Amino acid sequence: MTGQSFSGCTVSTSGITVKSVAAYKLPFKTTVSDAKGLPVTVTKPGAVVTVSALGTTITCTYQAPKISGTASNTGSSVAFANQTFTLVSGGSLCPSSGTLSVTYAPLADTSVKGDPHVFVN
Repeated sequence: MTGQSFSGCTVSTSGITVKSVAAYKLPFKTTVSDAKGLPVTVTKPGAVVTVSALGTTITCTYQAPKISGTASNTGSSVAFANQTFTLVSGGSLCPSSGTLSVTYAPLADTSVKGDPHVFVN
């Protein structure tokens, strides 16, 4: 994975507002299998999250050893549920960990002319 974008992010801790989320240490090694369930594994994904809390803007950086999800040819998507990321740097106001649940869709292969949707055989 060489690029990633985010929108509609929420945080479940009161008093904290997410200002931005950016990928940390791209590219991520990503494998997709045609085995049952179309499993997807991303190795060492991370994110830099800028939040506003208690009138202060802080930057928190999170990473996971790997996350696991599933691909779907319906909508050309990949979904991850309840994947835990651990704080690697940031201030004392940063939560020590966070959980990611996300669906990316539609996926596109930007290395091919026309950016076609991605499907698993």
